[in-house]
Amino acid sequence: MRISILAATLLFRNGLAVDDLEPSAAQRYRLDFSETLENSANEQGRNYARGEQIAASDYKENETPPEYNPTITGGGPEPTDNPCPPDQRKCGAKWARRDVTENASQVEQNAGMKDCHGECVKAGAKFCPKGMEDCYGECVKAGAKCCPKGMEDCYGECVKVGAKCCPKGMEDCHGECIRIEDKCCKNGPCPKETCQPGLQWAFYQGRRVDTTQPGGVPYNKIPSSSWYTSFDIQTFLQGQTPFIKGTTKIFGLDQGDPSYRNSRTVYGSEVPTREYSVILHIGYFHPKKAGKYTFTPLYVDEAVLAWFGDKAKYGFTNTNMEVHGNWNAPSTPFTYTVQRAGDYIPFRLMWANAQGGNGFSFLVNDPDGVQVVSREKPLIDDQFVFGCGAESRAPPFNF
Repeated sequence: MRISILAATLLFRNGLAVDDLEPSAAQRYRLDFSETLENSANEQGRNYARGEQIAASDYKENETPPEYNPTITGGGPEPTDNPCPPDQRKCGAKWARRDVTENASQVEQNAGMKDCHGECVKAGAKFCPKGMEDCYGECVKAGAKCCPKGMEDCYGECVKVGAKCCPKGMEDCHGECIRIEDKCCKNGPCPKETCQPGLQWAFYQGRRVDTTQPGGVPYNKIPSSSWYTSFDIQTFLQGQTPFIKGTTKIFGLDQGDPSYRNSRTVYGSEVPTREYSVILHIGYFHPKKAGKYTFTPLYVDEAVLAWFGDKAKYGFTNTNMEVHGNWNAPSTPFTYTVQRAGDYIPFRLMWANAQGGNGFSFLVNDPDGVQVVSREKPLIDDQFVFGCGAESRAPPFNF
């Protein structure tokens, strides 16, 4: 037996209860008649809204479930099958009753939401058309990155409105997308690097002195395991010019003795002697990987020092170096942490010798422990470079 809500109301007025109907109908149309029939139209609407929901499958063919009509119910609240709390539903969307049921947990999940074009959105959010969502008071495409005012989504990153949108790993340079690791110059992207692999070196021939003087290298009296602390490189270099210059892809000199021929050669070039001498190496450390590189001075006689960054260009001293090694001292690896692969980091390596035997090796390992260069292993890539252009990210600097 099927009966409409209106018929149920007429039965009640004629002294019949809904329970007098057959059980299935009573269960299907149980209404809350706890309030009097003199309720206002709004109260009638609320009663209607509290009526048990009827599944669409319960209707006969070509029969549709009743829709909420405020002109009939007197403008009562929207039907309770709206999953959003009553005070959070309005978004200018036309409400059409849907035959849905929710359990208590679903109702709880929807708390703090409101209806916006048939969707629940956070209470207090800007009302946006379907397919859009509130982002700092502006409607943006649903799923797009939400950026603060004055910014916009660019490949999942927030960039200034009007800036060129570049893919991840690139940035805007005067309207052109360039790699982040590339340098942006005054008038556009900087010219491509013309660097060469290796380092430049300069050999300075000195003389024996007791304490460091311009052109003078102090005698190692003990011999001391900290001789480098008594050698002031800045004082030594005052007024000096290199005896010879060159480039190298190996970092180190074979062990030598004044009586041996190899004690009078530096990277294949002949010099008067390696006693009381200094070699400076300069260029850029150009790491392929981010992470911790290790630098280890080996077989040092007399001293090895190394600097990175601005200190490698100017102001380098025997107290502000990052790496040091000395005759008669343990070979200790030093760690340098690279923040970003592909950077060009100014680099300076010094070797100095007093009297007698001489030589050194400078071992560099990458974060994976792979050897980059040493005295025995030449550099095979561009992780140390020199000779870059003046407008490049690695402009030349002096010895």
